Amino acid sequence: MYANIKSKYTTGLQVSTSYEDFSSSSGRLPSRVLQKIRRTATRTTDFLYHKLKHEEMTPVVTKEIQRYRTIAASAVLGIVSCAPWANVQLVRLWSYLQKSQALLPRMFRHDHWEWVLAVSAFFVYIHGFWLVDRRMVSTAKKGVRHPWRKYRLQDQYAAQQHERKVQHALSRGGNLAAEELDDVGPPMPKLSKWHAKAFLFEVPLYIVPLYIWDVLAPRRAARIATFSAPTVSRIATDIVGGLLLYDFVFFFAHWTMHKVPTFYRWFHKKHHESKEVRACDQVRLSGVEEFVDVGISIWALRFLGAHPVSRSIYNLMITFLLTELHCGYVSGLKLYTKKLFIGTH
Repeated sequence: MYANIKSKYTTGLQVSTSYEDFSSSSGRLPSRVLQKIRRTATRTTDFLYHKLKHEEMTPVVTKEIQRYRTIAASAVLGIVSCAPWANVQLVRLWSYLQKSQALLPRMFRHDHWEWVLAVSAFFVYIHGFWLVDRRMVSTAKKGVRHPWRKYRLQDQYAAQQHERKVQHALSRGGNLAAEELDDVGPPMPKLSKWHAKAFLFEVPLYIVPLYIWDVLAPRRAARIATFSAPTVSRIATDIVGGLLLYDFVFFFAHWTMHKVPTFYRWFHKKHHESKEVRACDQVRLSGVEEFVDVGISIWALRFLGAHPVSRSIYNLMITFLLTELHCGYVSGLKLYTKKLFIGTH
C-alpha cells in the first residue's frame, strides 16, 4: 500500500519539481507564481493520496456489507419459508416452558429470568471481545500482525498517523527507511485499562433494584399465563419493533446528554473516560445512565406488549449490539447495523 502511495507522491513531486526547476532556471516566473505552483502540486498529490486510499478501502468495506446483506436476506427468507413448521415447534416450546419442572422452564418462569439473562449475555459478549483483545496483543508480541487488527479502531488511527508521516516526508522529498514503508504498518498501540470495577459499581447498581422489585412484586408467572404460544411473525414484530423503538427514544436521551453540558458532566462523562473504547466500556455508566438505558428498553417492550419469548431473544440481541458497538472494532457488520439503528451509533 505504502509503495503505491510513494509512487503517486513521487509522480506529483516530479511534476512540481520540474516546473520549479524550469522556472528557476529561466528566471521568467516570480516567486509568488512558484509558490502557487507548489500549492497546486501539493493539492494534486493530496487528491491522489485520498483517491488511492478510497479505492483501496471501499471495495473491502462494500464487500463485507454485501456479505452481511446476503446473510440477512437468506435468514429472512429461511424464516419465512419455514414459518409453518416453526410455529408448530413454538407451540410445543411454549407448552414446555409453561408446564415443565425441568431447570430451564423453571428459570424461565422465575421473576429474575430477564435480568439474569441480560447480565449473563453481557458477561459472555464482553469477555469474548476481551479474549479477542488478548489474542491481538499476543500475536503482536510475536511480531505477527493478526488479520483482525485491520478492524481495530486504534490500529486504524495509528495507521492513519503513520500514513500522514509517510505523506509528509514524501511531500518534502525526504527518504524513509524500508520498514517505514512496510505493509506491516506501525506497532500495535497499547490497550487502555480494562474496566474491571464494573463488578463493584455498575453491575450491583443494575441488579439490586431489579432484585428488590422482583421480591416485592412477583408477577412473571401470572403474566406468562396470559400469553398463548408465540408465532414467528409475532416474535419478529416484537424484536424489530422493540429494537427500533428503543433506538429511537435512546437517540434523544443520548443526544441530550451530549448537548446539555450539565447533563454530560454529571451523567455521561464517565462513559467517555477511556481514550480507547473497549467492550467493557458498555457498562461504564453512571447511575442515571443505567436507569435511563434500562428504563427505555423495559418501556419499549412493555409498550409493544412483547411476548415473553420475544423478550428473551430481544435481550440476547440488544446486549450483543450494544457490546459490539463499544468493542473497539469496526467491521462490515457494524457498518451494516449502523444503517439500521442510528441512535446507539
